[in-house]
Amino acid sequence: MKAMKKILAVALTLVMILSMGIMAVSAADTDKQVIYFEEPKNLGAQSWNSSKMYCHIWAYGGDSFAAWQSKKESCVKAETEGVWMYDITGKGFAIEEGVTYAVIFSNQDGAQTYDTLFDITCVGDTLYCKGEESIIEAPTDSSKTALAAYWKNADATQYGPVRQLTSLGNVVGECFAPGADAESLYTDFLVNKLETTLQYVSMTQDELLDHASGQLGISKDRAIELEVEAGVTRTWSDDEIPTDPSTDDEASKDEASKDEFKFEMGDVNMDGKLNIKDATLIQKYAAKIVDFDEAQKTLADINKDEKINVKDATYIQKVIAKII
Repeated sequence: MKAMKKILAVALTLVMILSMGIMAVSAADTDKQVIYFEEPKNLGAQSWNSSKMYCHIWAYGGDSFAAWQSKKESCVKAETEGVWMYDITGKGFAIEEGVTYAVIFSNQDGAQTYDTLFDITCVGDTLYCKGEESIIEAPTDSSKTALAAYWKNADATQYGPVRQLTSLGNVVGECFAPGADAESLYTDFLVNKLETTLQYVSMTQDELLDHASGQLGISKDRAIELEVEAGVTRTWSDDEIPTDPSTDDEASKDEASKDEFKFEMGDVNMDGKLNIKDATLIQKYAAKIVDFDEAQKTLADINKDEKINVKDATYIQKVIAKII
């Protein structure tokens, strides 16, 4: 009887140990984070034939998990033919909730995908290419191409190729990076790329501005406001365009000012024309680069808010662009 009890006790202990082991394995499987990449085979000369695959991940705007194509970035072939797996947790890393990451897959020949956004909801998903549609203009060097990749199951409006304006003013990618939107991309283009881009395109500056802002879906009205704020002036013709931004009740006041100074409201350089030179001069005054006399101050305050700023310069640009 005692022997039987001992056997039962040992058996029960073994069952408990096995149960704990199974629970531990289950917990480990639950915490495991992997992502997959379907090697592109339908891109003609750009199809991949990889003997090695690497996965480069970084928190967007932060540091990468590991050095480029290091052992920590190496992938293994998955069970599905042509698919590679990267075991994030197996390499000692973790995708955290609330953080946006970017990933690039590359092979031993130097072929690589374009920056692709993802977060913890994409763990377990597969990146793939859409044939020739995936071959895009490289953002930093338009003479080259990049390869866009897309998640099979994630929200394509949030997770996928990063949206950027290229060096030729074209939009590539579908997803805005954290903190970015169409207006911030356009402002960055105006400040950091416009001058260089003009050296490589056959468009005039105004045509390029319309092209870039249109690609981003920004209205011409708003684009001009952003241009003024960035210190970019358009090159409209010097044709005089009579205009009065005031209401009917204020019209008589404006006419009195015109009679007194014999100049159109906004014509701060007093050359008898309302043009881009006036908008530029107002910008310079707002930046404290030049000074105005009292007559010029009266002419510059187009919206009669007792301030001379970008709003007044923007109004002139809109008039010249025939938006108003």
